[in-house]
Amino acid sequence: MKQIRRKDFIYKNSEEQKKVGELEEINISPTIEFMIRRDAHYYYSCICQMTLGKWYLDIIWQEEVTVELSFPDDVIWNIDSIYEGIGDLENSYKIAYGLRDIYNSLRGLW
Repeated sequence: MKQIRRKDFIYKNSEEQKKVGELEEINISPTIEFMIRRDAHYYYSCICQMTLGKWYLDIIWQEEVTVELSFPDDVIWNIDSIYEGIGDLENSYKIAYGLRDIYNSLRGLW
């Protein structure tokens, strides 16, 4: 299992502005688990996994929501899927870009 304590990443928000997101407690095993800063005080807890050939993302904040993903690095499709689950467009962008950043940093390690 690979662990990363903290990692910043660049993402584009819904207005195409570049922003800096913050990932914490990244754990890579058969799943990709991470915390992503929601706002100044709270984090989303996320678990990404492949089950029967399909990718899923569990997002936990006030309740647990599971969304189907296209592929971890498909930001456009995943933003829509995450938004349907959490109803927050800006954080949907942040989560989709954060997941892509983690997944792309793993290429060659899996």
